[in-house]
Amino acid sequence: MGPHVSVIVPIYNVEAYIHQCIKSILSQSYHDFELILVDDGSPDRCGEICDHYARMDNRIRVIHKKNGGLSDARNKGIDIARGDFLTFIDSDDCISSDYLELLVKTQQKYGSDIVQGEMTRNIGDLGNVVPNLGVDIMSPAESFRDLLCFKRTKVYACGKLFKKSLILAHSLYYPVGRLNEDCATTYKMILQSNKVVLIPNVIYFYRTNENSILNSAFKCKRFELWSVPTEIQDYLGENWEIFKHELEYYKFRVGVNLINESIQSCDLDVERYRNEILRQVKNMSLNENELDLKYRLIYRLIRLNPKLYCMTVKNMRRRK
Repeated sequence: MGPHVSVIVPIYNVEAYIHQCIKSILSQSYHDFELILVDDGSPDRCGEICDHYARMDNRIRVIHKKNGGLSDARNKGIDIARGDFLTFIDSDDCISSDYLELLVKTQQKYGSDIVQGEMTRNIGDLGNVVPNLGVDIMSPAESFRDLLCFKRTKVYACGKLFKKSLILAHSLYYPVGRLNEDCATTYKMILQSNKVVLIPNVIYFYRTNENSILNSAFKCKRFELWSVPTEIQDYLGENWEIFKHELEYYKFRVGVNLINESIQSCDLDVERYRNEILRQVKNMSLNENELDLKYRLIYRLIRLNPKLYCMTVKNMRRRK
């Protein structure tokens, strides 16, 4: 029999952080797992470091491959995984010592295809329980709505436990070449699952890496995210109208995020894409009473004067 859980870590150019990541996995209170380190053609010493740890611990398997991006690395890990369940960890992040124990025990208690823990940017918060949050047991539709409304269900692949047969049965691999691979995949996993269970424990620390995709200069490719609401609608087929209200809100929030992220770019192509998104957001018909104060003000300002909104965001960014 193979291990119960396969931990998949795609690795690229993170020599400064990879030791902390691997050590946090090897120090788990739960032991029935394998660790798959996917060296995605890393130009630094990450490949050597992976091999070093593999010689020290027989639970570790290393793949060295030509650089293909995060999705390709995750997919290679899925293909060789021997566990019944999968979890994904980014190589510049780390996890609490009871990460696997909490996820596995929750899955076994509720029989869910997906379990999600809480994430933090403050490593000191690991091991805490978020106040006012309990265990939420959601149907696929409930969790999907929750995700579309930017509530507790998160789009990130990390910090979750997935039943491997769920991914394989529906060929839910990550799209190679996409920057927004989680946004294009997680909702499908949720909709195809039997249930999703959310726990209040803070188990995953994600690092804000200055060299990461989202913190580098804004590129037009990032606007791929604007197509995700349409992709979701197409995936739902005739059932999309059941979620029409939530999809409109999701598109609004995606649009605002892209406008804000690209606001300081002087690239003419970026400006053209941004102006088109501003136009579409301005023409949306949302129920203001269902928006919280922050997004109600954003919605009103964009509808009133998109240029004024952009100037306001730019000025706020400069003050930071």
